[in-house]
Amino acid sequence: MNTPIRSAYFNALLADASYVEGLEEGDSGQRLADKLTRELTDRLAKSVGNEFTVVTQFTDPGGTGFSVTVFEDRSGKQYISFRGTEPDSANDWLTDFDAYFASGVARTQILAMVTWYLRARPPASMETVQMLR
Repeated sequence: MNTPIRSAYFNALLADASYVEGLEEGDSGQRLADKLTRELTDRLAKSVGNEFTVVTQFTDPGGTGFSVTVFEDRSGKQYISFRGTEPDSANDWLTDFDAYFASGVARTQILAMVTWYLRARPPASMETVQMLR
């Protein structure tokens, strides 16, 4: 049963799970749970591992601090989790500084997100346009 409380519970767990580096396409079950114990308790990690499979994880190599993880539940519904500012990431702090004191938006992360999305979901008959290299 998918209730609003259950949905909020799993959205919160997936948000935390997205901070784990090294998640790979197809990770699920105990393999996913083992990786998630870096961020979640054993019981919570097992709960996520039993319900979800990793579709993809991408961290922008261009130094913007952008990172996204896509999970899929057993019914095929996908969940996209974006990381927030990580305290030990200089790139995140530079992006935040730009957003707060200069441009008002996290331009580099927005461009990295759009570029990732365009690469992840290209139209079948079209060349993928890139916003950022």
